[in-house]
Amino acid sequence: MQNWFLAADGDDVSFIRMHAPTLLHSVDNQGNTALIRAAFAGSINIIPLLQKELGQQNAIGRTALMQAIFSKCSTLTVPLLMEEIYSKDYQGQTALMLAAGQNNKPVVQMLLKEAKMKDSKGRTALMIAASLGHYEIVQILKQEEQKLQDSNGLTALMYAAYKGNIEIVQSLAELEAQITNVKGENALAIGIQKSNQRIAEILSKYEGEQLICGMNVLEYCQEFNSDFIHIFQDIGVHNSGINFDSVKKSLGINVLDEYLSKQPEIVLKAEIQNINSQIHSQIRSNSPLQQNIESNAQPQKQIQSNNQTTNNSMNNNQSIMNNLQSNQLQNEFNAQILNQFSTLQNETIKQLQQFQLKSSQLGVEMVKIQNQINQNESVKETVEELKIKLDNQNEQNQIRDLKKQINELKNRIQTIEDKPEIVKEVLKVVKEVESAKVNLINQVTKSESDILNAPNTQNNDVIQTQIS
Repeated sequence: MQNWFLAADGDDVSFIRMHAPTLLHSVDNQGNTALIRAAFAGSINIIPLLQKELGQQNAIGRTALMQAIFSKCSTLTVPLLMEEIYSKDYQGQTALMLAAGQNNKPVVQMLLKEAKMKDSKGRTALMIAASLGHYEIVQILKQEEQKLQDSNGLTALMYAAYKGNIEIVQSLAELEAQITNVKGENALAIGIQKSNQRIAEILSKYEGEQLICGMNVLEYCQEFNSDFIHIFQDIGVHNSGINFDSVKKSLGINVLDEYLSKQPEIVLKAEIQNINSQIHSQIRSNSPLQQNIESNAQPQKQIQSNNQTTNNSMNNNQSIMNNLQSNQLQNEFNAQILNQFSTLQNETIKQLQQFQLKSSQLGVEMVKIQNQINQNESVKETVEELKIKLDNQNEQNQIRDLKKQINELKNRIQTIEDKPEIVKEVLKVVKEVESAKVNLINQVTKSESDILNAPNTQNNDVIQTQIS
């Protein structure tokens, strides 16, 4: 069996042809077939002889096509194994993903049919290449897999930002900017968290005005990395977002506090922007309204002033009455504005509460989905472990049977060796039988000769007839 796999490794065509009828589909202790080993070793003459093994996977789910990517002559072996395209190993990775991880540009171009496929974590070949800094691979794959997100909502741009791959960030920024992950973070937020000033500067051109978890970029920097505030101030990003403290003070609620602390995994952008616009409008209108209320809170002073004017001149009486009427109208107008403001405030609170409810519901659903994903991953890992244990158990059973047969043979040999007199007796009997056989043959031959040479022809004829 070992020679079979060594022949596959060494491109021994004659040996493979001779033993293929009996050893085809055999596997080594890692689950590799001869075809998988030939693909890994680059044995291009062996591969066509083992096509019946196509589709088989080893202990970690790798096919011959996947293993061929790691050979030194992958550009020659991969085309011979294209029937295994679209297969995945036990981590959900395809041959294209492995080629992208190995920075194998020619093979990546051969396997573009597998583009947009995802592994068990939702990653694509582009994300893997961006994470590892394989710039040329990114250039090939970005048109095929741009804007895709993994299970956590991460894009290839976010992977590049996290790993600090500046050239790839520059290449993907225009294609994948403005996308957020399940936490509401964009690629700029990740660059800020990783304290990468160059990446933050690049992405600020595309995402500088985008809200991050409900905050503008300056507020986000103040929360996570205050050293970066000057970068955005220098490029003209202003703190034009909502001042949450003033909103809470004005509305007297803690809804925004709860929202910011939970950071729901899916942000309803349209609702946030609508609510933010209304709140911002309230805050802008609040200041002149308060000024009007304060300016009209002193009607008695104005009345006293008018009374003094009346004492000085009766001619100003009509003017005083007009002022009083004007003040009354102004107070009524202010009361109407206050009622409108109160109504708008109540509506805004209701909208925020509805948004909070939706966010909580979405958070619960995301937790359920994540739990299901984790359970599926756990089941898959358990199945893989059981499969490996079963393979190992089968090998151990075979070894145990062989050892048992060997022990039986040893016992037989030992039995014979322990009783040499029996062997001698048997050999003696055999020799005696052989000797008796030879003597009997000689006697029969002599008798025939004597009879045939006798003078009585008639008797000879009778005897000859009898002999015949």
